[in-house]
Amino acid sequence: MEEFIVFKRFRNQQEAAATIQILQNNHVLYEYDGFTDDRYFQIEIGAASSKGCFIKILPSSFEKARKLLLNEAQNAIKDIPEDYYLYAFSAKELVEVIQKPQDWSELDYELAKYLLAEQGIEISAEQEYDILVQRDKERTTPISASWQMIVIGFLLIPLLYGAVIGWEIATAEKVLSNGQKIPVYNEQSRIIGKVLVAAPLLIIFVSIFMMVIESR
Repeated sequence: MEEFIVFKRFRNQQEAAATIQILQNNHVLYEYDGFTDDRYFQIEIGAASSKGCFIKILPSSFEKARKLLLNEAQNAIKDIPEDYYLYAFSAKELVEVIQKPQDWSELDYELAKYLLAEQGIEISAEQEYDILVQRDKERTTPISASWQMIVIGFLLIPLLYGAVIGWEIATAEKVLSNGQKIPVYNEQSRIIGKVLVAAPLLIIFVSIFMMVIESR
């Protein structure tokens, strides 16, 4: 059975409203949630605050939802003001927008294609698909947890925060454009994460065991 997974993240409900309306109009099932403590949200979109919200949909709806948002963006291009920041981008910068679609909004992506076409640079549907496949291929490669993160985790074991860091390393996942979820960190990092989770439990067990021995 499919489970709802994160499709898009927003800084606030106002930003999410347009996407929610499009999904509702096209009968795409979704879940909306707000959150107040997610440092990965800050890293991904540069939020000044850790408050934000996200929309979840079923993996099988990812392609349909993405096409709906892109079509809506195409229709909105004609209403974009002339001082919109993308108009100041060079051709090279616009190509970079196309190469990293998940780092930009659908409106920015479609506008970048439009501006490139005006300069005689056409991006075909085949090229778009190839770029998306290549982007997903790059993102499927798990990364190693930073040594700073691991060291801090071990230093904070007595305060139990080490277990929190370990849990994130062991279970963190990212979502590809097709809705597939994969681990963020490689196997070695995830093993270290599990050690960080287990260490406090082991310490507590040993402490209780020693107290029992000493009380006899």
